Amino acid sequence: MVPKDCVTDGGYASNDNMIHAKNEGVINIVFNKILGSLKSTVSSLNMETRLRSGEVELKQLSQT
Repeated sequence: MVPKDCVTDGGYASNDNMIHAKNEGVINIVFNKILGSLKSTVSSLNMETRLRSGEVELKQLSQT
């Protein structure tokens, strides 16, 4: 099972990792530290804000 949202730190910020995540079905990818021209890929600015703040993760944990 692959999550549709992903937040990672700068250590994983690379084009290869972003391509791999997209190929696996991840829709929203947020890197906490942007390197070079690499940018987060999200469906909306609101989603990026929620992922950065951890709101989505907390809601998912409370539902299980």
